[in-house]
Amino acid sequence: MLRRLLPLLAAFTAASLSATPIRAVHISRPFFNPSLGEQVTIDVTIAGGGLLDVQLLDRDGFVVRSLASHVSTKGHAVLRWDGRADDGSIVTDEAWSLRITSGNSSYFPIARPARMYTVKADAYSPLTGILRYTLPVASRVHIQSGSAVRNADGAMEGPVLKTLVDRAPRAAGAVVEQWNGFDESGIVHVPDLPNFVVAIAATPLPENSIITVGNRKATFIELAASRKGSSLLPVRTSHEHHVGLTVLDDVAPHLRIAATATADTAALALTLDGPTAERFSRQPATLFVFVDAKQILKLTPAHSVETTVNVPLRGVAPGRHLVSVNWESDLGPVAANSVRIDTSRSAR
Repeated sequence: MLRRLLPLLAAFTAASLSATPIRAVHISRPFFNPSLGEQVTIDVTIAGGGLLDVQLLDRDGFVVRSLASHVSTKGHAVLRWDGRADDGSIVTDEAWSLRITSGNSSYFPIARPARMYTVKADAYSPLTGILRYTLPVASRVHIQSGSAVRNADGAMEGPVLKTLVDRAPRAAGAVVEQWNGFDESGIVHVPDLPNFVVAIAATPLPENSIITVGNRKATFIELAASRKGSSLLPVRTSHEHHVGLTVLDDVAPHLRIAATATADTAALALTLDGPTAERFSRQPATLFVFVDAKQILKLTPAHSVETTVNVPLRGVAPGRHLVSVNWESDLGPVAANSVRIDTSRSAR
């Protein structure tokens, strides 16, 4: 009997040693500026001893930096990150998460999806151009402004006129955003409009995320299209609002509008621009057109970065009007812009 148990006991002991569960992970600071030579310290505690692997991942699960590869530890390891990628370059401004493995144990918080929540603005001053709000935890933030009223069902209706922050990471606590108050086109001072609103939505960042700031040479979205390798995250076949999207699907492209108006119709030539334009154009979407913040048209756009829309203007008084377009993806991103038209020269 003992001879039969010995192999089982040996196997159990080996498995127990290889498990080396990760007991605790701690970062010295939630954000830092690598361009100034700042660093962050990462403390990892595991049960017993074993081999440790520590990687920093971008928001889409791609490995950016390997800090430790099969490093032997006796239960506690301290690592430092200088904000550089494996190729030596300073990373762009973004949030980076940890993937730590030791034996059969894994610390992989980015693999756990988080739900979006709403945030109430503390204050906005058109004089200083400062918007203030408070985050309970470090989060990825989405802020839009426009003119909207509640419909019969209690939902807000009206055009998005400006995206102030487009799914960017922010640390927990009081946050200040600078905004001059103008819409995407730069021709409308949004706070002066009737029914001015600001909507803030946020999604918690993975536990122990590290936010980097200070890179003025490149943006994360510019570099994302040329990433090499593959994501370590599981493939998602369905998406809730903004959940599980890569940056190339999650951030709206710039929308350009060229308009020609007659007495009865405004012809809008719409063009999507930027690194996310092509993928955004293939997402299921709805196109909303507003005249002076009133919805005039709703249609399904073609899966193309360029499209033309004819907007009926019957019933619209002659004169100068603001035409706003919201190209709204079913997955969450909204490409928005506005243009002025003048119908006063056309006889009716």
